[in-house]
Amino acid sequence: MSATFVGMPAFPAAAREALADTQLRRNLAHATGTIRAKRAAVVGEVAEWEELRLAGAAIKDNTLRRLDEHLLTLEAALQAGGATVHWARDAQEACDMGRADFGFEPADLLGQRRLADEELGGGPPEVQFVGDGDEVPHQPEVEVHAGLPARRGVRQCANDATAAIDSYTTGLGRRGRGSCWLRESSHQLEDPMADPGTPVVFIHGLWLHATSWTPWIDHFRAAGYAPIAPGWPHEPETVEQARANPDAVADISIDDATGHYASIIEGLERPPVIIGHSFGGLITEKLLGQGIGLAGVAIDPAQIKGVLPLPLAQLRAGLPALGNPANLHRAVSLTEKEFRFGFGNALTDEESSELYRRWTIPSPARPLFQAAAANFVMHSQAKVDTHREDRGPLLLISGTADHTVPDVVTRSTLKQYRDSTAVTELKQFEGRGHSLTVDSGWREVADSVLGWLREHGI
Repeated sequence: MSATFVGMPAFPAAAREALADTQLRRNLAHATGTIRAKRAAVVGEVAEWEELRLAGAAIKDNTLRRLDEHLLTLEAALQAGGATVHWARDAQEACDMGRADFGFEPADLLGQRRLADEELGGGPPEVQFVGDGDEVPHQPEVEVHAGLPARRGVRQCANDATAAIDSYTTGLGRRGRGSCWLRESSHQLEDPMADPGTPVVFIHGLWLHATSWTPWIDHFRAAGYAPIAPGWPHEPETVEQARANPDAVADISIDDATGHYASIIEGLERPPVIIGHSFGGLITEKLLGQGIGLAGVAIDPAQIKGVLPLPLAQLRAGLPALGNPANLHRAVSLTEKEFRFGFGNALTDEESSELYRRWTIPSPARPLFQAAAANFVMHSQAKVDTHREDRGPLLLISGTADHTVPDVVTRSTLKQYRDSTAVTELKQFEGRGHSLTVDSGWREVADSVLGWLREHGI
């Protein structure tokens, strides 16, 4: 069973997307705990609480079992008052009526409803389609969805009946007559209690916004996972906002970002798969080395302490930040030319320019300075526990044409794990640059990651 306002997303889908916000989840948990505690206190003061609850439930159930009668009674009352009541067979018919009679567009239609046999507790009611003086008998089809409690469906039916009444009163007050809009839906209501899948946390690197993971999120959700892509600490919600306020992310360190994501993961119901790109890959390695996460995928990961190769291409790619020591505590932006060399060198000029316009944002330079000096600092924040043996599996991914994190750097990273018995593997993508998570070939990389997760039963 499904009933939604025209033009609005299904509640379970909208709720699941909203609850990906970990702060919102914490707020809801706190609010729910408070409400439950207050309810328990009130209930404890009423000796006959259970009897009262059962009596109220009986009244409600009786009303809902006769809801078809109540709706027909409503129809008769409305007609007696001069209103015209339309019972639409489907969404298209409801929309056509709205346009023809009132000039409504679909988004203006307030209530939709199908009447289902099992939910109403009897045979399908004979609902009349009334319009222009004609009466056309209509028997709604019975639609049963296994696995959903009937009581939930009945409750939704009552809510939608209220929406239909609201629709009438709104229309009557505006135009002197009204319409109740109900429809049958072929869409199955998703069970909000169903397992949302293994969580996946995507972590972006420098100079790309968190929303650059959007195609991956959709792809992983379709594969049965529950993905989220939080930004770095203080990162504005949109690319435009981030460009307008570069100082918001200035001076953020590797440990600042790692702690930020550790806190987010702590708020999840179960350990996630962590997937990071560039410095997001380094953070993925750090988190996995701390025993955080079910598994990790580090794509073109920034070099960790112990990695020695420093190709000239990598040095040049880092110059926009490293070229000026005063940038240490600043946020730095790339020019389109700098992005072309560091990210889009394996792309056409047109695709590189499009990615630059769509996703690039200012980023803190401090992590680059920390990684560059890692082998000269005893307690470098770029250090990763590569010896841990009880961590989840780790997949390293490199593009052989990458300028920002050349393939030789990722291969050297793999060698840092040689003393650990935990699963550590390397996947190389021939001819791909640092843009491989956002360019037109992103799906090939994403599918490779999904395949690797399936191989490891994740």
